[in-house]
Amino acid sequence: QDLAVQMIEMCGFRPNQDIKIEFSGLRPGEKLYEEAIHQAEDIKTTSHPKIKCLISYNQNSALLDDIKTLRERLNQVPSTTLRDWLKEKVPEYKTTV
Repeated sequence: QDLAVQMIEMCGFRPNQDIKIEFSGLRPGEKLYEEAIHQAEDIKTTSHPKIKCLISYNQNSALLDDIKTLRERLNQVPSTTLRDWLKEKVPEYKTTV
């Protein structure tokens, strides 16, 4: 809601007077917040003060091999098998199906 107020004010209007704000809640698949960095990553500074670089320390070669195999079999397995595989291999993976 704060973002809506800011955007309305930036356009020169008055929130809830010129433009009504109605909170409808989260829809399926929407996030309330975004995780910009994973726990297995670190931020490295660059020569530009506003540009950062993410360093990933968790290079799981077994997972990369599994992904390669999965890509080769993508059209041969049902989607439920793919979802189950993702849930097992990637703890952060969430689905509403």
